[in-house]
Amino acid sequence: METLKKTSLLFMFFIINYSTAQSENASAKEREAFLMGIVNHYSGDIYIPDHPVLKNRLTFFLNEKEKMLKIFKDSISVYARDSDFKYIFQEQNFVELYNLSRYNPFEKYYKKIQTNTLYSDSIDDKEYKIYALSLQKKSI
Repeated sequence: METLKKTSLLFMFFIINYSTAQSENASAKEREAFLMGIVNHYSGDIYIPDHPVLKNRLTFFLNEKEKMLKIFKDSISVYARDSDFKYIFQEQNFVELYNLSRYNPFEKYYKKIQTNTLYSDSIDDKEYKIYALSLQKKSI
């Protein structure tokens, strides 16, 4: 019974935040915060700034997350319309979101930490420095 209560509360919280983020009166920061929650980068991500393609990848979703992906696509569409953000989704084994804008509006939410790891690209036979992205909790 306790698990059911927690699940119900989480669902209600999600619906309220989803409705707020979709409303005409939602601020850009509210929409960005909602999108960041869906992206689920609380445990971090990587950034490869010198790679010709991967430097623009913002996130990815596994194909089995269909409902969450639909909500994310709808939400990013509303955000893009109101903020002039340009993007593209690429779908293969998973769905990737790529930034086509000159700026990354989500960059301000992360701190970049240099790692000693390199990404080896078999297509161009080069190695690229990888940075760890850590979510700045006080920016949201």
